[in-house]
Amino acid sequence: MEGLQRKQEKPKFEVLKTIGGSDANKLVHGTFRVWSDLVYDKILGESKDLSNILPVQMGIETEDFNRRWFEKITGFDVEIAEDPLTNAKYDFAHARVDGLIHSENLAVFEAKHTNPFKSLELQVEKYYGQLQHYMMVTEADSCYLSIFSGNMNHSIYEVSKDNRYIDLLKYAEIYLYQCIMGFEELSEEVYDKYQEYKKEKLNEKN
Repeated sequence: MEGLQRKQEKPKFEVLKTIGGSDANKLVHGTFRVWSDLVYDKILGESKDLSNILPVQMGIETEDFNRRWFEKITGFDVEIAEDPLTNAKYDFAHARVDGLIHSENLAVFEAKHTNPFKSLELQVEKYYGQLQHYMMVTEADSCYLSIFSGNMNHSIYEVSKDNRYIDLLKYAEIYLYQCIMGFEELSEEVYDKYQEYKKEKLNEKN
């Protein structure tokens, strides 16, 4: 964890040109158009306006309560990470985690407010890439996903680091960051090669 940086010396706009957790699922499972949109949005410094997206705003508004409820249930203390975290080992990435847990091993805390009709397994699958990205950047061994489903149910799911999946993320994230910075040209041929690489990695045993 020596490379993990909590306070950023780089200007914020430079950090945000790197790949974030919300980008991670798009990279692994997205189409070439998704890759293309991500690269050009990063180049232009544009981000989607989410201020009128109710599920997103519900998640933001309940995040602090989620953290306090999680602390009450588990007894863990969650360190709030205010700045995007970076790591010198992964200069192509940043992580906006909801918190860090210092127990026997470092863990990430992630709060979600979700649809009450989706199973916990589907929720974990939905955010899996984001959580693995966070564990890559922070070098944490696990991530606690704390989920409020509607206003009646709370679940905690511990997700372990998956090095096979992190290899998939690194392949795509390094390439797309090089495209964002102008060192590589975005290519469908590279995208197609990535799909073959993904099949190989997902067929490997952990």
